[in-house]
Amino acid sequence: MILKKNKMQKIPYASIVGNLMYNQICTRLDIALVVGVLGYMLTYWKSRLEIIKYHDSNFARC
Repeated sequence: MILKKNKMQKIPYASIVGNLMYNQICTRLDIALVVGVLGYMLTYWKSRLEIIKYHDSNFARC
């Protein structure tokens, strides 16, 4: 199990999906629908990066 986790940490999309899932579940319930839709399209990197940028820039205003 630990080897599998270490292997997945080297894959960028795993980090992005994990980040979005954390934001969806723990901090930003308003992006739950967006995360669900983006979960189907793992090939579109820029979409995910835009949401992460939005969340990071809006975090101080919460």
